[in-house]
Amino acid sequence: MNIFRISTLRLPYHDIKIEWRNPETPTVKEWTIRAFDGNLSLALLIFCGGLGLFLALGCLFILKLTTLGWWGVVFLTLLVITTSMNTLLQKRAFVIRLTERGGEIFNWRAIPNFIFTSMPWLIAIYVGLVLLGFTLSPELGFGALVGGGGMGILYATVFTSEDYKKNQLDLMHWSFSWDEIYEAIYDHKGHAIGFNVIASKQYITNFKEENENFYGGRIYFHPKMAEQILQIFRNKLDPSITIKEGRIHYRTID
Repeated sequence: MNIFRISTLRLPYHDIKIEWRNPETPTVKEWTIRAFDGNLSLALLIFCGGLGLFLALGCLFILKLTTLGWWGVVFLTLLVITTSMNTLLQKRAFVIRLTERGGEIFNWRAIPNFIFTSMPWLIAIYVGLVLLGFTLSPELGFGALVGGGGMGILYATVFTSEDYKKNQLDLMHWSFSWDEIYEAIYDHKGHAIGFNVIASKQYITNFKEENENFYGGRIYFHPKMAEQILQIFRNKLDPSITIKEGRIHYRTID
């Protein structure tokens, strides 16, 4: 299983309420999963390349201009890695329900609630470290402020913002019916089925000029569920539609 692409760990629901549009419709299959819905290769390239360069330059700067030493480098490294992963490799939580009529998908950013609740405490810790640095020496305090401490305070302050939390947990919902689908693909490596519906055909056509494997609808599942989900799609789609195999093309990282 591609651990970067999907995960079946416990989903952070927060205050999100799942209300299906047609709960009376018989359910064929329902499941929850976390998945990286984007160009994983590009995200990893940016993450590893950009992060490596930043950390190399940052470490040299800290060691040369401050007295933080290696503990400061480690602190900054962990902070930058966490921030970068949150920005580039953040998964989304999906609740998926397939019915006799079609399907519904709810999804939001899969950020554990403790991240938000712990930030006020981290701000206090960061401030304490900066003040401690100034009491020991001005250089140490300044290094903590412009390095990990300053970034930590700024990042934690943003993270505690209600507007930021609302934006990160913004609930997205979309649905489809089986008779709307006119083409589909099974992405074995991405553990997903991609498909397009008639209503968005003109929109999709524009992007297919860039890559024929662009699909607006994407459903992720655990590899053990692959055959079952494929069989559901084969049974529900029009017999004239063949589910081809290949890699789904993503236009953006997220």
